[in-house]
Amino acid sequence: RTVMVSAYGDMDNIRRAMNVGAFDFVTKPIDFKDLDTTVKKAANAVTQLRAMASSDRENEVLRQLTSTVLTRRLESLELRDALHSEPIEASVVVVNVGRPERMLEPTALARMLNANYEVIVPILQKLGGMVDSIVGDELVCAWIGDKHLARALDACRSICREVANLAIVVGSDSPFSRGLAVGVASGPLLTTSLGSNVGGRFTYTMVGPVIDEALALAHRAKLGEIQVSPTAVEQASAFTFELVEDGSSPQPGYALPWSAKVDEQFYVAPTMTHTAGATFSQEDPT
Repeated sequence: RTVMVSAYGDMDNIRRAMNVGAFDFVTKPIDFKDLDTTVKKAANAVTQLRAMASSDRENEVLRQLTSTVLTRRLESLELRDALHSEPIEASVVVVNVGRPERMLEPTALARMLNANYEVIVPILQKLGGMVDSIVGDELVCAWIGDKHLARALDACRSICREVANLAIVVGSDSPFSRGLAVGVASGPLLTTSLGSNVGGRFTYTMVGPVIDEALALAHRAKLGEIQVSPTAVEQASAFTFELVEDGSSPQPGYALPWSAKVDEQFYVAPTMTHTAGATFSQEDPT
């Protein structure tokens, strides 16, 4: 902040200084009591600006570390109301990144996961997804609102294509070479705060069988596949996708090559002990 000292009321210079950002001014002959008050006022303004800048940086860091489910509610509601439980209809996507080997060195594992998340997260968010949590090699994301399942499936297809294309471009030793295993489920959920009053630690998240189903399907999926729950398959029947048996999946195993130009298909999975599913995959264009 700048305080201008002007020669005996030179208003032209005072006006010019104020126009380019001067905080205040004093004129000659100088009243030192007034000068002291003006300088202190400028110093207080600087302190407040620094506090605001620090708060903005802290908020940005907290935004990156906080569930998108919570930040979106905080933007639209008062804090007191935002933390209340709310039932929602949503499509949940669980992405398993590469199924890394257990013996992979932690630094190499973190590098591989971060490289994939740098690609995956922006695509999911751009297509309307709310990233709820990232735990190790698994990411949980949700879609709500109009056509949430269609948008979730489009996002799944987009991230698998992008990661597979990067694997081709960067090479077989790249962080993207192993591919993604994805589970999708759709149905009722509860958004709520979970944690401990005594411990002073809470997280705002989603709970419900739909998340468990998406997790189970992601664990069941092969790398390069998107497994879809029976409920979601019924809803997806309105889309232009063909239903075929899971056993006809043309490329079981690792790192399926994806192409934006081939026709997508659902692969119906056999019934599991706790859930049934379908696989949304793409054929090898070769």
